[in-house]
Order: sequence, then C-alpha cells, then structure tokens
Amino acid sequence: MPSRFRFDLESRHDHISDLVGAEASDIQQATVLAMDAIREIQEEDALDSTISEWELVIRDAAGIELRRLPLMQPMLQTAS
Repeated sequence: MPSRFRFDLESRHDHISDLVGAEASDIQQATVLAMDAIREIQEEDALDSTISEWELVIRDAAGIELRRLPLMQPMLQTAS
C-alpha cells in the first residue's frame, strides 16, 4: 500500500515545506521521486548560486526525516 512522503527543501538559513507530498510504495520509490525533483531544480537553476547550500529532505507522513539528499550533485541524467 502506498505511503505519503514529503519532500522539504532545507538550508542552514531557510526551510521550504512540502505541504502536499506524494505517494510512493516505499523509501526507494520516494528517493527516485526526490532525484527527479532535484533534476528539475538543476535544469531550472531554481536556486541559482545558492544551490550548494540546499538539501532535499524526505520525510514520512508523520514528519520523521528518512533521507537527506544534497541538491548540488553531478547533473542527473534521465533514465533511457
């Protein structure tokens, strides 16, 4: 059964909460969704020069942190 995961953005100075989240079957699928979101942020340069300061935090429905992924990583390629 799918669970709801939230994908918050955090830096040392700021926090952007994901109020809606997304459903995924498990943490592995939630991580794939998070990597897709990071790829989109990289392509849009949404955080400009401060991207190295940000992380995408995967949380479960209760708000417990499950995984933390830096936004600054090698440009992610889409799966072929």
